[in-house]
Amino acid sequence: MKQFIKIFLFLTFFDLYPLLLYCQQWDWTMYNYTNSGLPNANINDIAIDSTANMWFATYQGIIKWDGEVWTTYNEANSGLPHNVCYSIEVDIDNNIWIGSGEGYLTKFDQDTIWTYYPPYSYVTKIAINKYNGDIWFSGWESGIAKYNGSTFTLYNWTNSPLLYYPSINVAIENDTTVWFSGSAIQRLQGTTWTTFDTANTNIPFGLWILAIDNGIKYFGAYESGLWMYDDSIWHCYNIQNSGILSNMVTSVIKTKDGSLWIGGDKLRRFYNNSWTVWDNTNSPVSTVHSLIEDNQNNIYMTNGGTTLYKLSDINGYENSNYDESNKLSFQNPFYNNVTIISENDIMEDLFIIDISGKLIKTLSGLNSQQVNLNFESNHQGIYFAKVKYKNSKKYSIVKLVKI
Repeated sequence: MKQFIKIFLFLTFFDLYPLLLYCQQWDWTMYNYTNSGLPNANINDIAIDSTANMWFATYQGIIKWDGEVWTTYNEANSGLPHNVCYSIEVDIDNNIWIGSGEGYLTKFDQDTIWTYYPPYSYVTKIAINKYNGDIWFSGWESGIAKYNGSTFTLYNWTNSPLLYYPSINVAIENDTTVWFSGSAIQRLQGTTWTTFDTANTNIPFGLWILAIDNGIKYFGAYESGLWMYDDSIWHCYNIQNSGILSNMVTSVIKTKDGSLWIGGDKLRRFYNNSWTVWDNTNSPVSTVHSLIEDNQNNIYMTNGGTTLYKLSDINGYENSNYDESNKLSFQNPFYNNVTIISENDIMEDLFIIDISGKLIKTLSGLNSQQVNLNFESNHQGIYFAKVKYKNSKKYSIVKLVKI
């Protein structure tokens, strides 16, 4: 008869690091009006200021979240001129710019001063030029405007080569070059306009400029895949030539680790020439309309509804969060059940990962130094448990063996 003893089995970060790189796992958190300060209203846009506060444009005002406290600004309690807000951005001085319905373009200094810029209303997109501070924005059926701090310059189809489209997207490349998309892709470089369309390129109709990173322009559409332009060649990733798995592309960001994240009817990550895809079969999201990365490398997204989604790499990007001091006690190997005991800190969250790298179990809000795990429905083999601690905010990783 086999003898089993209770042991301390604790692997260092570097023991598991090669496996964790291969088996990168992700943790989903959802925020809505039932568990946060978000209103029961669509979230239209997200921005992050220089002190890491998150700002949300919704149909019931704008919301500030500092990671703990949610603060609502609306017509009733602030100088916000209209509750229906479409876009939000942060300028180089940490002012908040809001595009709303009949309430005009608005600037908020995050203290008490609200500044209004009529006659620009129904502002659907704001882009801040980080190189010179210019504010670019588009209004419903009113074209594009630039504000340099003292003067507004309006571009529309009657006074410029800008082509008509009800709502035009804007992206900044540098201090002299701005891109627009609507009925075609257009570039304003200094005073020179260039139009890219089906007549002079191989791009399809209906592309939107979504992001610019290191000179590469990223475009998407509902049925055309992801398009990229490096000022010389147009390239497309679609379901025929890549692992993108869907041609719907509605948002793109390039994150600090070099990943390309793509929204649409699926969430996709392209990293190290490999595709990872999330949809309603393996995640809480079915569509993604907007994407943003915070300073902790978390990815936040919305689907055009009332829920904010947070996706975190549960392996962590920083080795400094790994706790080598706290010990976890448990029986190893085990049959169907195992109890994990934390010696020093309170366990807050626990994730179970199988040997293939698949996340098979998530336990949140434990608030305990002891947790009982049932593996009756799981096959024999090796598993990994990642424990997040409540007090230290660090984590441990241990190996579990079911026989």
